[in-house]
Amino acid sequence: MAGALPAGLSLTSIGQIFGTPTGSGTSTATIAVSDSAAHPVTATRKVKLTVLKAAPLEILTNSVPNGTENVSYEAQLFADGGAGPYSWTLTRGKLPSGLGLDPSGFIVGDPVAFGTFNITVQVTDIETPKPVSVKRTLTLIVEPPG
Repeated sequence: MAGALPAGLSLTSIGQIFGTPTGSGTSTATIAVSDSAAHPVTATRKVKLTVLKAAPLEILTNSVPNGTENVSYEAQLFADGGAGPYSWTLTRGKLPSGLGLDPSGFIVGDPVAFGTFNITVQVTDIETPKPVSVKRTLTLIVEPPG
């Protein structure tokens, strides 16, 4: 093969282009294939591959369900666009004691305090050459037991 496939892609021995592109842009490569005859015949073809830029990263979660003090809680945060996988962090505010935000986007635990908690979450993708981050403010209400 002459030229180069987009970063993150490779050509398998059976002629498949395989992988996950790590950036956007256009690449040109010349690919050759040969048969297995005693006097092999080779054919070449120039291919042009365009990898489109991913849709902009956005947080899809607009709200999280209410919880109850001392009752197991789980809420999943969702994002779309950008280049996954994503990593989630808490950038402002505090979750109630007993809850934590997992990097995969789950708020989990057993809240040991009730009240209203305003938090800002951030999701970061792996876009190259520079990861993209977006933030969203959410309100988590933990109610006293029943």
